Amino acid sequence: MRYAELVINLLLFQIIFLFTVGVCFGKDQKIQHWSFVPPKSHLPPEVSDKAWVSNEIDNFILFKLEENDLEPAAPASPYQLIRRVYYDLIGLPPDPDEVREYIKKPSFKLYKQIVDKLLDSPRYGEKWGRHWLDIARYGDSNGGDENHAYPHAWRYRDYVIDAFNRDIPYDQFIHQQLAGDLLKSQHAEQTHLITATGFLAIGTKILAEKDPVKKRADIVDEQIDTLSRSLMGISISCARCHDHKFDPIPTSDYYALAGILHSTSIEDRSVYRPDAVNAENKRLSKIKHLEDDLKILHQGLYYVDYLPAIEGIYVFHMVTFDEGNISHGSGATNVLTQDISGISAQILELNQILDETKTELANLKQETSQFGSSLSDASSNLDDSVVLISDSVGNIEEGSSQLNALLFPIVASIAIILALQIVIIARRR
Repeated sequence: MRYAELVINLLLFQIIFLFTVGVCFGKDQKIQHWSFVPPKSHLPPEVSDKAWVSNEIDNFILFKLEENDLEPAAPASPYQLIRRVYYDLIGLPPDPDEVREYIKKPSFKLYKQIVDKLLDSPRYGEKWGRHWLDIARYGDSNGGDENHAYPHAWRYRDYVIDAFNRDIPYDQFIHQQLAGDLLKSQHAEQTHLITATGFLAIGTKILAEKDPVKKRADIVDEQIDTLSRSLMGISISCARCHDHKFDPIPTSDYYALAGILHSTSIEDRSVYRPDAVNAENKRLSKIKHLEDDLKILHQGLYYVDYLPAIEGIYVFHMVTFDEGNISHGSGATNVLTQDISGISAQILELNQILDETKTELANLKQETSQFGSSLSDASSNLDDSVVLISDSVGNIEEGSSQLNALLFPIVASIAIILALQIVIIARRR
């Protein structure tokens, strides 16, 4: 009974638990969760210590502090302040001379100058660009089953650093990374925008996947997961297989986004650089000259007639060039004739080796035939042995049948003897 009561209690607990989860995370809860509610404007709350407030954000901070009977932290000393601003903006310590100068004459004006100088420093983009590169899963290789290097990943890294240093608005920063190749711009800026789309190209790619359809779907899924985590702070990858249970994310939305990324190809693009224009023109000119030289060479080559003395050999015979540099019967032809003579000698040597091989093969065939006759004799002897074994097996089977015939009378006799002994013992008693 105790076990039955325990099972019943467990079932009741599961039913109550599932019901509670359904109530707490039902359809209404999806709408009520703060992350899915559109933000609203709020007036700054009233605070007691108005002298501490320097902007409207301070009202919200101080309001919560006063609500919990807490005091604001004391102002930082000049030494602490200059070190904090350096580490916060560029991630590097300040120069000791600059620290001493600021400590001697601290002022809000000097503080603003230091902040402006740090914001203009290239180190600012390097410091804060790292935060976005972490979100964008930046790496110099794909990091999958086959860890191949991304030789041009550093270009995207430099784009992010440059975007922070140029203080590009956030909406433009996102547009460039998602569709930079589609945005209209000047030719030089187009290279910058194409580089921004490295956001979709980098990341983990399972290159060893044999199924091309699944491989493409996995790449798109990784891109969608990066998009949702970096821009929305939530993963929507589960919607690849089913609607999200507690988030308003259906599979229809997932595949609508997947359809866009499926139509996007990942490929190398030539980028524009002003300093590379002359080099590109030289490269194209060199290619054209090489193609012209190839045409001349093709016109000066032809197949000679089949050489009956050299079996299976075709020779390229130089006849003449359009420029008249080489004519028929020249030194090049004499060299070619000498080469043919050498090849002929090699062919004769190979024919001699072939004749010797044929002789050895004939001897081997003769030995094989002798071995075959010996093998046939052994096979006949083996057949005789098989016949003897078959006769022996027949005798054994005949003996076994006879033994089976005797087995029943023996067992019956033993049973009768035992029965008689039982009767005798009974009568004695």
